[in-house]
Amino acid sequence: AAQHYWVDLSEQHLYLHAQAGLTLFRRILGEVYNQTLGTYFPDRVLPISISPPQTLAAVLDAEFSDIQFLCAPKSRRRLQAAAKLRGLAILENSLAGERTQPSDHDLRGYISDVQNGLNWTDLFPGIATLNLETTGTGFSVSLRLTKSEGEPVRLVGEDDPNATVVGVRRVNELDYYSLGMAQLSTHVGLTQPKCLAVVRSLKLQEDDEYFKIIRIGSQQHKRYSRKTIKRIQDELPGLDMAEVWRLYKPSGRLQR
Repeated sequence: AAQHYWVDLSEQHLYLHAQAGLTLFRRILGEVYNQTLGTYFPDRVLPISISPPQTLAAVLDAEFSDIQFLCAPKSRRRLQAAAKLRGLAILENSLAGERTQPSDHDLRGYISDVQNGLNWTDLFPGIATLNLETTGTGFSVSLRLTKSEGEPVRLVGEDDPNATVVGVRRVNELDYYSLGMAQLSTHVGLTQPKCLAVVRSLKLQEDDEYFKIIRIGSQQHKRYSRKTIKRIQDELPGLDMAEVWRLYKPSGRLQR
């Protein structure tokens, strides 16, 4: 008799074996007998459901229930809870534009929040804005993560009396503008003077996406983002370097 198997999300190998077996029987039944598994079994008893969850929230609710169980008092499985939370934290950071791994201190903080009763929507508000869209029929399923439609927003000035602060995020600008002229020229394969001439010809110093002067104390540092590398590499084949050098060559110490 067919049974419905619940697969622990942490045991991915069991899921893969079950999926592979189901796929094999489906192929044999379809290619040899021209029939489908659905002819003999209702959806609810198949080892791997052919009806995927319609919302990402349902998947995360199940995952977070496992995390809450692992973080229960007197439980000695906090390492497993931290492993599950790490994946969610990485996804949350990536949605915020950060490419950082959560530290052990961060994970301990998440575990403490779980023990204090916070839900995953409180811990990971960015993930809570995602939707899960499913398309296809039978066993072929396509998944796509999309941003939920939120409230309309607009940029306002700091002195706008009608503006209300809804969130403040502090960003280390040196992480974004991480390149000096020496590093930038090395990446694009040019000398520093020629690289500066190309930067000036493309007017990259007039675009905050590529360039910013960062002040630290009394000193000013001219910094470039990593997007500048790709922009120069894309534009370089179409530039007349002799003409660029004639019009934009730097003077002073950098040229010498």
